[in-house]
This record gives sequence, structure tokens and C-alpha cells, in this order.
Amino acid sequence: MVKKTIKYPGLLFLVLLIVSCDFIADPPAVENYNLPVYSIEISEENYGLLKKNAYSNLKVSARLNINGEEHKIKIRHQGFSSRGNFKKNFRIIYEEGSDPFFEGSEVILNSQAIDPSMLKSFLAIEIFKRTDLITFEVQPVAFYINDAYEGLYYLIEPIDEDFFVRRNIKTSELYKAYNGFAFFNYKDLPDVRKGYEKKFPEDENYHTLEKLIAATSYDGPDFPEKLEKIFDVDKFLQYWAVTVLICNWDGIIHNFCLRRDAFSNKFEIVPWDLDRTFVWDDYRTAFPGDNYLVRKLMNYPKYRKIYKARFERLLEEVFNASVLFPKIDSMKTVIREAYNNDRWLNANGYDIDRESENIKMFIEKRIGYIKNQLENFN
Repeated sequence: MVKKTIKYPGLLFLVLLIVSCDFIADPPAVENYNLPVYSIEISEENYGLLKKNAYSNLKVSARLNINGEEHKIKIRHQGFSSRGNFKKNFRIIYEEGSDPFFEGSEVILNSQAIDPSMLKSFLAIEIFKRTDLITFEVQPVAFYINDAYEGLYYLIEPIDEDFFVRRNIKTSELYKAYNGFAFFNYKDLPDVRKGYEKKFPEDENYHTLEKLIAATSYDGPDFPEKLEKIFDVDKFLQYWAVTVLICNWDGIIHNFCLRRDAFSNKFEIVPWDLDRTFVWDDYRTAFPGDNYLVRKLMNYPKYRKIYKARFERLLEEVFNASVLFPKIDSMKTVIREAYNNDRWLNANGYDIDRESENIKMFIEKRIGYIKNQLENFN
């Protein structure tokens, strides 16, 4: 009997070691960076489908782990112009249960990819909260897909039917401005469906919205009376004052919502998607605002008086260094670690301290500009 010998015992040991490591090695650690963790587990097949369909709303199955709690979900891409960004936006649809932060069946994971400070949406919402307008909530999170850190994201509460139910706000209809054509007159928008998408109820009846655009387009001597029967003009002027202050140029003909109240039957404006803000704009948000309806309202002394009062109150109570700078510094502390480990932000050389200082300089400059404009505005 011939005894067989192993020529390369060291190689056998190495092979056995490698094989055994597949069973004993710990998975990569998921760092929370002092934030809630939203960690997606998705099969290779579904992940491939998701990546290939960045420009569609195809939903695929996955699992979402939130600080140890697992949820069955569907996930799809989210957004309009943002779908070509390196950091994608996603919509999460819970198949059972609800989101622990916002209690809804759907939430948005937004990369804020056009905001190198990762502070603008948060800050804009803080300002809008000091008005009478309805606002959505945001929460910074550390986002992972298959244990790979995708970066610092914001969890955003969608504005949908459940949004108003949670707040006990009776709403008959909701429309979202989209496509860059959300004008307030029939000359620029002969078909309201080109600029507004009906979110609920899910039907093709745009009659009440058409009545609103007809009222804003009307040029008779009783224009204010006709408009105020169907539209909350005061809240519109609140929205517009903040929009001009923060240079929310994307929220003029694109990103806002219109809800119709179930009791008054009046429409009111609701802010949405606030990352394109705090960057100087001499066109759309130049005082008093480049908008058909704003320009028309400014022909009436009572609306000019209301508009000016809105700016004066905002400057005194909200839009100033003593209120906003501590909010910037506080949120900067909260997100700093997740920000510093975000590979997209690192690759582009962004620095949270420099970016936050840019916002502070914008605020100070904008205050001076608006005060100067108000001096001769009566």
C-alpha cells in the first residue's frame, strides 16, 4: 500500500483558513454616527432592477432595519430632476406597520444631493414653522444598503392624505405643483394638468382647481372678493414672504402643494421640497417676487400692507442671527459625524463648517437687502 503525502501542507492550511473565515467572520459594523440608522437589505437581483430603473417608479421588495427593528418594505426611486444624481432619493413603502418617526405607511429618504451643507431643508422648515402654514417634518439619518454606508440622508414626511389625517386637518383635495409649469393664470397655463398633479382623491376631476385659476386670472374690479372666496390669500402671502427671504426659487412654479379645506372650501398653499434655498437669486425671488399672482396682489394697498407686515414680523421674530444661527450650529453638531463619513461629500471636498458659514453670510446679506426694499414699500 502506497502512502500518499501532501506536497504543500501550508497551502492546505491557507485554504482551510479562508473557507472557515466565511463562517466565523463578523459582518462589517454598521455605525450609527449618533443618528437613527435606516439599513436596507435587498437581494442582488432586486438591487440590480432598482439601479436599472432609476428613471421609473418600479418598486422592488426589500427589508428595512431601523435600530434593530425589521420591516418588510417596497422601495423605489423618488424625485424629479434628482434621479441623475450620484446619491439617489428613495421612497419607502411599508408592507405592514408604519414608520416609527412619522407614523405613516410611506416615507422618503432624501440625499439632499444639491445641498452641500445638508442644512437647508431643515432650516427652511424651521422658518416655515413660525408661520401659520402647514409644514412637513424631517429627520437626519445614517442610511445603509446591504451594510454599505450610503451617506447622510434626511428622512422626509410625504405630503399625502395620511399626512392630513395624522394632523386631524380635514382636506377635500390635494394637488402638487410639478413640471415647472405651476402658474396661477390661464395665459401661462391653459391646461392645469400640465402644472399640477392631483394627489387625492384619485380621479381626473380638476374642476375646483380650474375655478381657482379662473379666480386668480380674473381682472374685474371685485377681484379681491372673488379670489378670497376660494383662496386663502393671507397664507399665500406668508408663503411668498418666506420664499423671497430664503430664495426658494424652486418653490415658485414647481415645488409646493395646494390643499382644499373641507370646511371653508378654500385652497391654501403648503411648502414642499426646500433644498434649493439660501442661494442668492436676483430673478425669481427678487423682492417682491417674480410671480403673476404676487405682482397682481401688489396692485392693492391692503395686500401690500399685509405683505409688508409679514416681512417685518419674520425679520423680527425668525429671520435673524439670534434665532437662526443657534439652530444652524445645533444641527451641525447633530449631523457632523455622519457628514464627515459621507463619501460623496468627501469626494467633492465639502466642509460643513465652511458651508454653514456661507448660509450665515447669506442670511445677514438677505436681511440687509429686504430691509432696504421695505423702506419705500407702502
